[in-house]
Amino acid sequence: MNILLLIILCFLGLQLLIILLESFNYFKKYNIQFKDYLQKFCIYDKKLKKVDFLLHAVSCGEALSLQPIINYLERKKYSYLITVHTPTGYHLLSKKNKNVILKPFDTFFTIAYLFYCIQPKIICIAESDTWPHYIALAKYLNIKIYFFNYTKKNKPFRNLVHKFIATQIFTKEKIGNLKILSTYIPMILHKKFDTIIIASASQDEFKIHLEYMKYCINLKKDVKIIYVPRHLNWKEEFDRMMDLEYYLFYDCRENDINILLERYNILVVWSIGNLNQMYKYSKICLMGDTFNKVGGHNIIEPGVNNNFILLGPNYETCKDLIPYVKQLYIVDNIQELKEKTLDIIQSNIICNNKEFIIKKKDTILSNFTLCMDSIDEDYKN
Repeated sequence: MNILLLIILCFLGLQLLIILLESFNYFKKYNIQFKDYLQKFCIYDKKLKKVDFLLHAVSCGEALSLQPIINYLERKKYSYLITVHTPTGYHLLSKKNKNVILKPFDTFFTIAYLFYCIQPKIICIAESDTWPHYIALAKYLNIKIYFFNYTKKNKPFRNLVHKFIATQIFTKEKIGNLKILSTYIPMILHKKFDTIIIASASQDEFKIHLEYMKYCINLKKDVKIIYVPRHLNWKEEFDRMMDLEYYLFYDCRENDINILLERYNILVVWSIGNLNQMYKYSKICLMGDTFNKVGGHNIIEPGVNNNFILLGPNYETCKDLIPYVKQLYIVDNIQELKEKTLDIIQSNIICNNKEFIIKKKDTILSNFTLCMDSIDEDYKN
């Protein structure tokens, strides 16, 4: 009896530890609202209903790669629910889709309640985000699991685990990168200035970015900067470190960005979900998180807006997208970054990344449709 009680207490202690660790990470990294935090306990403002498919992504980039799957399911009239781990990914996707919730804490009780309510037959996971209770309960309930946009890494145990738990894995090598299919192909605006966007920038890169901004705005009068941070929880630190004049915290209310760029050297876009809108006005994109350990983000979005792409020395996260962008340059340090920027501005080269990406998109769409048709047959059987 004492052993049984000890096992129960250890189990409950583990569940509590999971909640505490996830909560600490949430409040440390994200400016999470209380209403959002309640979702982690399966307290939602809408009733969970039974669905055919459950889709899951960890954050913004992965959430966007789910869009082709969503389009296919809606075309086939299947019901679905999307769980997203990070608040940023949740808010980005929930602007476009009502069937989105924050993934509950990965405890036995919260995940069991989620599966009890929605009873999915198939789970589609973007890339490789796996949570022990999420996967274990899915396997116990005989829910089929498919990985999309998956990349095999030089981690044999990780690859073996995913192969064991998955019904099937669709790799980027097999069908192409789904982020290309989910990327909106825009009309290219006239770009009045030589605007450089620093996209998804992180606090631990700011010293490099600040030196780069000082250099760029002194190149010539028409060089402007749009600075878009990845996280919004360091505004006070930004204000303290930012020692350049003529910059504006842009609130995304005024539509004519060119008018603001005439008045200010730098626009600081301290908000979520407006990055893609800013790419329309920039000619050069320095991708954030390539001068730290993260490894970059989606380079297709600036590419289809005909931006020249600049990456720092660490581009591990987005290296699979490099073959889809033609005019892209990798630099090892701040000096090379300055030199390449000057070279692009002085050369007056026309960027044609958009046309290059469109040609790649058709092949990926054909491969993806074949994969989804096979899942459709699996679902019906």
